[in-house]
Amino acid sequence: MKMMTKIVTILGGALASLVLFVGTNSVNSPCVLFLHQPIVPEKMNKFKKQF
Repeated sequence: MKMMTKIVTILGGALASLVLFVGTNSVNSPCVLFLHQPIVPEKMNKFKKQF
């Protein structure tokens, strides 16, 4: 059981960092299709690059 907890803890941290990386990259890039521009949550605006 301790081994399972250790694996879940390590994978959980890796997954959280991957999600943050994908989220910050998607905030800073425009959508490929001009017909679809999803609504960005307000909390993600703090990760936008200021030009």
